[in-house]
Amino acid sequence: MPFCTWLLILFFLECLILIRARNYSFVCNEIEAYMDNPENNSKCWFDPDVYADPVQRALNHGFLLKKHNVRTEDGWILTLFRLKNLKHSGQKNVIFLQHGLAADATCFMANGNNSLAFILAEEGYDVWMGNYRGTEFSSHQTLTPLNKKYWDFSLTELSIDLAAVIQFVHTKTKRKILYIGHSMGGTGGVIYLSTRPEEAKNYISHTILIQPAIFMSHTVGFFTLENIKTYYGLLQTMDYMNLNLYFSSNPDENLIFNICVRSLADIKFCINLFDKILGTSMYPISPPKLPMALLAIRGVIYKLILHFSQILHSGEFKMFDYGTKGNLQVYNSTKPPFFDITKIPTSVSWIYGETDALVPKRDILENFEKYRKPNWDIYGIPYNHGYFLFDEQVSKRFSNLLLKLIRKHI
Repeated sequence: MPFCTWLLILFFLECLILIRARNYSFVCNEIEAYMDNPENNSKCWFDPDVYADPVQRALNHGFLLKKHNVRTEDGWILTLFRLKNLKHSGQKNVIFLQHGLAADATCFMANGNNSLAFILAEEGYDVWMGNYRGTEFSSHQTLTPLNKKYWDFSLTELSIDLAAVIQFVHTKTKRKILYIGHSMGGTGGVIYLSTRPEEAKNYISHTILIQPAIFMSHTVGFFTLENIKTYYGLLQTMDYMNLNLYFSSNPDENLIFNICVRSLADIKFCINLFDKILGTSMYPISPPKLPMALLAIRGVIYKLILHFSQILHSGEFKMFDYGTKGNLQVYNSTKPPFFDITKIPTSVSWIYGETDALVPKRDILENFEKYRKPNWDIYGIPYNHGYFLFDEQVSKRFSNLLLKLIRKHI
């Protein structure tokens, strides 16, 4: 076993030993207050969302959340969330939200009343949220997380998930769907739209891609091309050893959460690390939102990261590269096929983040111009790669724009 792999395993073991049992239900308006008896600190208060499951979290904000299980053609069982606004008897058109990498659908309910899902439901829209395979809200008919095959999927297979859930939503509602995908939610959406254009045309009315992880030639920060070259071998080893993880929604059991809240230094280290990965934010996460932001980090699936690293390394949006021999077996070609985004059958709104380090503004602008169609439009928002999900002022900085786009295209 490579030495770096042993180091990684030892790091996780150390973190497990150091985790302390604490009550994390109290949020604070200063970072320092989290380390100063928050249960009895005047700068802190109880937040019922921290320990709440998705159903309870929705109830906390006046909505009913119903779960639906959907089977994919390759044996996955995916849990869909549907929000019902108790104040609206008749609901408007259907909106479908799809999360990104290292997340699940709860990220759209992680910002209190300013959560994207709640804002849309408050407007009366019929809001559905998808959960990809490999998340806490998915399972397989025959495989368990201990089986390596359970985790053996790339970005390509995410389109299978979307095909199943989108058809389910359309059957249930009898309406066309406005699709909104963030980051890898945009990646999967584009793969679905471009590989199943005739099907998608029947189900999708418009597509909104928020910081879609498709072209990443100019990525900066932690996931630069140079760093990917350095760590590619380690990623392959971790994928081979089945060191895939997903982190619990329970703060007491969530490894990343507990690592980051052990001390004031750890909190600041994690915030700095997130800035390096996602980009420096014009509007940083406020201290009261820190627990929910940490809990939104939900898993690491190494084959997905490998696939993204291949796209970054090659500068080409294509299927997973198994090497010459593997490609011949899988694709009957020495090289993996490209995803042809010119086949997207719907109108598309592209949204980039001004300080996004993972999917830089430059990449989205360049490729928008390269592939643009008359029914495509593009907009910018003042965020890095994900902090809009936790911004208390998201209405004036983003969601008002989003609602305007929805009204325009739905």
